[in-house]
Amino acid sequence: MRIAFVTVSAATLYVGAAAGVAPAWAHVHVSSDNPVRGNMAIVTFEVPNESPTGAPPLR
Repeated sequence: MRIAFVTVSAATLYVGAAAGVAPAWAHVHVSSDNPVRGNMAIVTFEVPNESPTGAPPLR
């Protein structure tokens, strides 16, 4: 009985974690010209527009 409970609990946590991470799978690219560990840096975020017309799709 305890093994079944542990198995179901682990499966539930795994599915919950996977569902929570899914929205973070975007095609975002972050870059910096001269990053130095421990210092401030200016970063650039690039988010591709996946519409062939250049406008966001309306649904």
